[in-house]
Amino acid sequence: MVSALGLNHAVLNTVDLDRQVAYYTDLVGLCLVERGSDHAYLATRSGADALLLRRGQATALTGLALLTHVDKSGEEIRRQLADDGIAAEIRHDPHPGVASSVVFIDLDGFEIELISDRRIHPASPSHGVAPLRIGHVARCVPDVARTCEFYGSVLGLKVADRIGEHFVFMRTGVEHHTLNFIQSDRSRLHHIAFEMQDSATLTSACDVLAQAERKVIWGPVRHGPGHNIATYHINPEGQMIEFYAEMDRMTNEALGYYDPRPWHGDRPQRPKTWPAGQDIGIWGPGPPEGFLKQGV
Repeated sequence: MVSALGLNHAVLNTVDLDRQVAYYTDLVGLCLVERGSDHAYLATRSGADALLLRRGQATALTGLALLTHVDKSGEEIRRQLADDGIAAEIRHDPHPGVASSVVFIDLDGFEIELISDRRIHPASPSHGVAPLRIGHVARCVPDVARTCEFYGSVLGLKVADRIGEHFVFMRTGVEHHTLNFIQSDRSRLHHIAFEMQDSATLTSACDVLAQAERKVIWGPVRHGPGHNIATYHINPEGQMIEFYAEMDRMTNEALGYYDPRPWHGDRPQRPKTWPAGQDIGIWGPGPPEGFLKQGV
């Protein structure tokens, strides 16, 4: 088994590269690292990779890059995947500053890239929303149980929480979730989430959205699973973007519960199945109608 350690970046196809670059740099506050005729690399102000935008025929999430152990060679990772019955290829110089990566296709047709030599760009002055990092990606999939089994057995992700049997949160490390999977009729992106420094900067993010006439469609709200404070809006290509802060963390795996917080309903707060079919937020408005059916 290969151990995924975190999310490096998401890969998005866009029908209007110029518009998306402007949105992510001017409003979200990401930094343009490299721009070509058909692609753009974007990083956060702290220097961490966040997005690879590619010009395409349709708006879509096409891949994810995950971090893995720095002490394993590409060939070692490829062999480990082969032991799990997964065909993978090694790519050399796949991105500026990245010497190599290992790439395979998951059960739902998404390209997964494993990177062990993460690059950190120089820090940049903040503007716009200016999140700290890309935190998680939520995907709609045709078979949640099958997809979660795959990511658990192949990449070592752990189930953090569930909502009924249709929504599963999975984590790669201490933070509550890195990938979410939602039962749906087809594979697609549900939302991409960026972490803010704290609740104060999350409030400031709402001001930035208002000034740009981007409506907050849900939030601020404190969720039940993960207990993060979150807001959601729709970007120019119809994709849902979350800004969040104060996500649950499990810093001691041996204890098996999340670091205690005043807003936890369980003492201690362990991974569990939350009830489906009701509002499970701690405070704030309920989700808009059709929220789980969102996605492009």
